[in-house]
Amino acid sequence: MASIQELERLGATQRPTVPQIARAVHGAATVVLAAIVIVRVAERMEGPSLPLAVASGAAVCGVLALALARFEWAVGLGFVLLPFVRVEPAPADVVLAIVMAVALVTHRVGLRRVPLGIFLLLGAFVLLNLVSTVEAIDPRRALVYFAITVYLIGLAIWLTNFVDSPRRARVVVGSYTLGAVVIAIATLAALSLPLPSLDVLVYAVGEGGERGQGLFKDPNVFGPFLIPPALILLEEAFGEGLLIRRRVVAGSFSLILMIAVVFAYSRAT
Repeated sequence: MASIQELERLGATQRPTVPQIARAVHGAATVVLAAIVIVRVAERMEGPSLPLAVASGAAVCGVLALALARFEWAVGLGFVLLPFVRVEPAPADVVLAIVMAVALVTHRVGLRRVPLGIFLLLGAFVLLNLVSTVEAIDPRRALVYFAITVYLIGLAIWLTNFVDSPRRARVVVGSYTLGAVVIAIATLAALSLPLPSLDVLVYAVGEGGERGQGLFKDPNVFGPFLIPPALILLEEAFGEGLLIRRRVVAGSFSLILMIAVVFAYSRAT
């Protein structure tokens, strides 16, 4: 079994090159642009439609096939879609739920990396949440929030076991950062250029005022979402990074994210 030092050295030698980063950005941009189109179409519909239902079903089947054939690619897709939360359930949550289901069915879920004490605490937390739903005024809404809590606990446990090497850490962190960079670039373009097709990324404030909100429902969420990847890329630029070989590229992406945070004018940052 490889030691931790060997794994770290292996991860350092397998960082993606600039052409690989360019291809990854192109792929993430395609996903984000498709998400923008979906949002615009959904906003113009008064209610659910048969074509949208068929497209959603086809997308779920596609993600399931991807998870079975290329598990880590499906994980990366889920994290790239993190900035797309204009609709509920968020596409990232759907993809990651499918990924976790496939991991469970194919016996890819290990629990050795989670301490027993954490399991006991999480079990007690779930039990308290379940007990609290008994006196809920709106049982249906209470069950929805309970399901979200259980999903997030499951995601935390699965992710703890999935990230067991530099390569898998790169899949998670790189996909999250990639999605953030692409949505930040698109939002800054929507704020500074006359592009009506991207106005879905802008939040209008009064007369003539605009804030960047990306594919979130609120600019106050968009700003904080960009801060972790901005700090990650800053570390890439000044330290021994995990993702990018060229420090100039990492620094440029970090600067783009910081500018997007400023133009979100988020009180949460």
